[in-house]
Amino acid sequence: MKIKQFNIKKFVAVLVVVSCFFTNIVRVDASWLTIETFQSKFQIVDFSDNMLKTTDGDRYGFMKIDGTIISAVQWDEADDFREGVAIICKDRKYGLLNLDGDIIVDTIYNSMRWMNNQVLLVSKNGKYGCIDIKGKVIIDLQWDNTFVFYEGLAFVKKGSTSYCIDESGKIIFKGEWDKVGYFQNGLAHVINTKNNLYGFIDKKGALALEVNPEYTNYYGIKEKLEISKLNNFEQGIFSFKTSGGGQGYGDVNGTIIYYSSIGNTAFFDYGINNIIVENGISKIMNDNGKVIKSLPGEIVNGLSADCFVLRYSNQLALVHANGDFITGFDFKDVWKYNDTLAIIEKNNLQKGIIDLYGNMVIEPTWDSMMSAGDGLIFAEKNYKWLLIDADNNVVDSEYDWLQTMRNEKQAFVLTTKNKKVGLLDISGNILLKNEWDSIISTDTEDTFLVQKGDTYQVMKLQEEGKTMENNTTSFVINGKQ
Repeated sequence: MKIKQFNIKKFVAVLVVVSCFFTNIVRVDASWLTIETFQSKFQIVDFSDNMLKTTDGDRYGFMKIDGTIISAVQWDEADDFREGVAIICKDRKYGLLNLDGDIIVDTIYNSMRWMNNQVLLVSKNGKYGCIDIKGKVIIDLQWDNTFVFYEGLAFVKKGSTSYCIDESGKIIFKGEWDKVGYFQNGLAHVINTKNNLYGFIDKKGALALEVNPEYTNYYGIKEKLEISKLNNFEQGIFSFKTSGGGQGYGDVNGTIIYYSSIGNTAFFDYGINNIIVENGISKIMNDNGKVIKSLPGEIVNGLSADCFVLRYSNQLALVHANGDFITGFDFKDVWKYNDTLAIIEKNNLQKGIIDLYGNMVIEPTWDSMMSAGDGLIFAEKNYKWLLIDADNNVVDSEYDWLQTMRNEKQAFVLTTKNKKVGLLDISGNILLKNEWDSIISTDTEDTFLVQKGDTYQVMKLQEEGKTMENNTTSFVINGKQ
């Protein structure tokens, strides 16, 4: 069971919008089964693998929900449990702790992070390698750099030589490259400035495509570009940067098809066009590098395969991918929700919802709009928040703050009113009233950890019409571990 705590003072959301009409919804209280009740003067910040992570504000420890302390509050850092182990840190040295509280990997490493569910990347004395969750070294700590596996392979360095290794640490090939990228669709970009080599290699280390850095500019003059970085293929086109700050594009033949010394280019990654911004003009370019339309202003971002946002004189407009204007420069800001809707902000800072054909779905009369996910949107006016649910209904209650909370299967809404938190489902039904100091979600479906003062309860939401025996265990944790 994995639990993640949400801080009611912080909220980061991807903007989500739905068209809505104002109707009241049916709201009911929920039935709960209390699984455990306990008290603790330590703050509980996580619950994973049936293990509570506690803190005194500076250090961390672990205990079980039956009251058994498995590790005193002593660690400078402590990750959540994963695959039965947790990364711990003391005096800037990292190790591993198991569910019994045993240190199975001593705190001897300078850094440690997960590579996958069974492998961790570690470093000691400036050298990097990998261990498994039992502490066995599976890739020797001999490499000069951190690394990440893409398509089963990673690039590492020792001195001036780069090596490509697999997930067992076996060296597949090596090369003298100044810069290497990562594998994407079977190719990785490499640069060897000494041999004037720019291109892409395959998984055997063979040069699959060499890039010719020569480019014929607008005046018919050939330039040789000092390419400093290649980026992998997107829709058959790669992008690059030069040592002088310029940027451009090349095709599948390794030919440079566009270059801008200004260095303000942007790739329009919806498979329609490429956008180049130069001297305040946005140019829509086809896959052959030919400019098919020029627009005043700068492309801000894409909203869909058919629509992007254009900025001119600090005002924004919606434009079709063919260059036709959908709206005028009417907005101060625009946020994407999905391929059909966006949130807009007018110059008076009021927010509303528009579709990508230019039709206003919700008039811009709200002070704030934020995403809740799963078809929900939070709307605020005069410092009070309302929830618009997935069925386009508006909850008639007002809250001081709203925030999404989710487990692996579904989403909920954490509410704040008068400094107390409560819980709604995505239809706006009240699951827990605003009477708790904190509510912590769990990846286990419908199970939460709630707090009131020093008392915590593990509670499970019951199905409608279903009753279960309340099998509550109570215990007290003193202020010291």
